[in-house]
Amino acid sequence: MLLNLGHTVGHAIEAATGMLHGEAVGLGLVAACRVSAAASGMRRDLEHEVVAALRASGLPGDLDPYLTDDVLGRLQVDKKRIGGNLRFIAIREVGACEPIELAVTELRRILRPDPAA
Repeated sequence: MLLNLGHTVGHAIEAATGMLHGEAVGLGLVAACRVSAAASGMRRDLEHEVVAALRASGLPGDLDPYLTDDVLGRLQVDKKRIGGNLRFIAIREVGACEPIELAVTELRRILRPDPAA
């Protein structure tokens, strides 16, 4: 189950854009950092470190342009969905991940907060 780290959002990006699997999962790792900081107390600067590592490897690192309505809508039909919740692999600390259940609406709010709120 822990091997799904980065895959929830990564698969949505891959399906919506046709991006290569590894590139999309890399962006999914960025999403996992963001969600983990909000939901599991992971340090917020890990997202910046992961972005820097992706870019240094020649991979895309800017997640926000990919958080379209299409991509976020695909989270609603993810195979790991349980009712209104989604099983998500969160990072507790570097090297330690854990599955959590998160409302799909909360996941969307964390990934793309409403600037008016």
